[in-house]
Amino acid sequence: MCDKERDIMEQFLASIKKLERIVETGVDKLDSQIGGGLRRGCLYLVAGRPTMGKSTLALEICSGIMNHYENKTVFCSLKMSASQVMEKIRCSQTEESLKKLVVIEDNTIPPIKAKIKKLMKNPYTKVKALIVDYLQLLSSTENEAEDTFSRNRVKNTYKQLKKIAEEFDIPVLVTAQLRRQPDYREDHRPRLSDTGAWEEIKDYVDTAILLYKESFYLGEDGNSNTELIIAKDNREVENDGY
Repeated sequence: MCDKERDIMEQFLASIKKLERIVETGVDKLDSQIGGGLRRGCLYLVAGRPTMGKSTLALEICSGIMNHYENKTVFCSLKMSASQVMEKIRCSQTEESLKKLVVIEDNTIPPIKAKIKKLMKNPYTKVKALIVDYLQLLSSTENEAEDTFSRNRVKNTYKQLKKIAEEFDIPVLVTAQLRRQPDYREDHRPRLSDTGAWEEIKDYVDTAILLYKESFYLGEDGNSNTELIIAKDNREVENDGY
């Protein structure tokens, strides 16, 4: 094999290895902006003001992963009951594929981590991704559960979610509600600073996706398309320095 052929083969093998690290969400407009899908070992933040579609997107991603892969997808639901999540997912899945969904309702990190660890031990129940909906209802420990607005609590929660991503080599996606600053801003577009604790959490979040729906602020009826703003992608520079 000549040097040129060897280089081509090495590039091909490298691209295959890279693809193996990607978990497609099935949401084309998202996958196309973040390098083909969610990367294993990475923490993803999907944030927006109320009614922007955070839970809807989380469920759509969950369903898309279930359609693409045989492994389990774990959905940690803190807003909806397990039966409500199953009902929303059922319309896009067969009864057989629904067996790939694991819904848990714990509001602290340790039991979530324990559940994933247990699933990972069985080759037939390995986890492809963890989705958490949503951050403000989740705590890293029981002691922090009541301290809703503490920056330290928020930092610890992101830190523990990032550890889960790295330890189990899976993508972890968490939704979060932004503070009210976009409501008072002239263009209403969200920024990373609207998380209220970006300086504390930016080292743990690999990719930040901010949701924006113009029709909400225009007072228009009906559902318009939600814009996905990739405000941070660890493959690139941050798009919002505020």
